[in-house]
Amino acid sequence: MLPLPSASSSSYGFENLKQQLSNLNASEQMSTTVLDETPEEESLTLLHYFKDDLKEKHLTKKRPMFKPSEPEDLYLDPLLKGGTPITYFTALSIDGGGGIRGLIPALLLEYFAKQIPGHYLHEFFDYVGGASTGSLIALGITVPSFTEPDKPHLNPSDIVDLFKNKLKRVFYQPHLYRFFLSPINSLYDVKYGSEKLEALLQESFGKLYLHQSLTNSVIPVLERESSKPFIFDSYHARTIIKNGIDIEIPIWEIGRSAIAYPKYFSEYKLEIKERNDCLFSKVFIDDHQISNPANFVVKHLHQRAGRKHIINNQNTIMLSLGSGFSLRRRSTPINASGVPELSYETLIFQTINAVDATIRQRLLGNYYKVNPSFKYHLCEMDDFRENNIDDLKTVAEAHHDQIDEFIAGDNSIFRKILETGEFRAKPLDQKGKERI
Repeated sequence: MLPLPSASSSSYGFENLKQQLSNLNASEQMSTTVLDETPEEESLTLLHYFKDDLKEKHLTKKRPMFKPSEPEDLYLDPLLKGGTPITYFTALSIDGGGGIRGLIPALLLEYFAKQIPGHYLHEFFDYVGGASTGSLIALGITVPSFTEPDKPHLNPSDIVDLFKNKLKRVFYQPHLYRFFLSPINSLYDVKYGSEKLEALLQESFGKLYLHQSLTNSVIPVLERESSKPFIFDSYHARTIIKNGIDIEIPIWEIGRSAIAYPKYFSEYKLEIKERNDCLFSKVFIDDHQISNPANFVVKHLHQRAGRKHIINNQNTIMLSLGSGFSLRRRSTPINASGVPELSYETLIFQTINAVDATIRQRLLGNYYKVNPSFKYHLCEMDDFRENNIDDLKTVAEAHHDQIDEFIAGDNSIFRKILETGEFRAKPLDQKGKERI
């Protein structure tokens, strides 16, 4: 556990926080508009799908933002429209595209949780997003337990066990098949059947649904027909149910939709039916363009919090965890036309880097990325051999210092949040008492 000084002994108390936000506002850096740099048409959501069915018309209209007349009004009337004090907003993003390498962010979160005992991870983040195998981590720490609805379904140690031991059943192949027949079959079809994966997801998540999330969660997938990202947002799911549309989206099916790796698993058709009526039907795949969910997380956080609060890039803090990248460049094969053929792993790496650069510039130093590097080539996504798992654990342990820096570094804004107690003290409930 890292030593965290009390708020009374810290220079990062609420007065310091007030002064920082006041300075930002006075210098016209604090905008009161919802920041949405991505056109709405570029991604789809549940609200898009049920737009015509929503009973409340105001859900599809822009809401006016609260605009204080003077900077000092932020503190003379600290309980703004919605009754929430001015604070920082926090987000957690977990990259996809790693397969077994998803063990790395799982191990980093396990270490994170041990540094702040007595709390659950969802209490510290207003939004949690995950792509591909990262979705299993995000969903696991945000959906409620079967027996104790105020606690998360999985703790970080459970998720580590999921990656180390349980997923091995999904990727198991006899030795001879793995090295001789599997590569040939994968040229014409997917490498693995979906039955074991779907059985494991149902076993792990059972009858848990998106709208039950203990904090806001965002899971991006790719909708096959439109080739656009489709975003599962737990806030949208709650909104739809509150407005009379009885649709419950199983967590295991969202996870299955997010793990439709090209070459590894087939696409997934998610259907929600009520009696004989099909309320929702989409075919989803995994894709490199959604392998870094950070941009979707920031967008949805700003849209959601911007309805009630003053939020922008300066008071948005994000921790982003990657599944590793290789320092060694692989040779790029050339096709018959003389054009380099980029591998799927290369496309993932390029997408993750591009999103990182954009969000890092956007959040102005409030973006913390932990993405371990491999000295040699990356392991295959389905390599569950013991020596490979040991290597991944070693890589994760070598980056504990970056987690320490995020939690308790001298210049850590997250440290300020811990010291002032400005984090979610209680999980979300279904009565609208959520922080955002």
